[in-house]
Amino acid sequence: MTPTPSARSAQPTVARTLAAVMVAGVAAVVLVAGAHSSIRTTASIDARANQVGFAGAYAQTECLRTEVRGLVPRGAGVYLGPGTTEASQILSRSVTLWAVPTPDPQNASWTLSLQNVPGGCAGTRVVATRNR
Repeated sequence: MTPTPSARSAQPTVARTLAAVMVAGVAAVVLVAGAHSSIRTTASIDARANQVGFAGAYAQTECLRTEVRGLVPRGAGVYLGPGTTEASQILSRSVTLWAVPTPDPQNASWTLSLQNVPGGCAGTRVVATRNR
């Protein structure tokens, strides 16, 4: 016995409907997982301990930025070193939009480094040395 034409056309419709339901289910799971992840990330950023840490890092960067502006003329080429990678990153944030960091000390007019000192900008200060 062969299926009637209406039965044959119903089979692909069932398969399409089943596929659509499966795709919608997977999409819903991904959407819920993404929302959960966003909520957890936002909660961790809003945590009081993180806010204090962010505020301290921002205050240190602003303090060092003020020091850099007092030591180096605007637009001067600066080499960020010697020191740790963390110190270079802190200096880079402080120098941005004031001086021009260069990877080669030979092309820089100034060398900037961080020195640990009591007080200062969260225990550090900028040391500027004229290269030429």
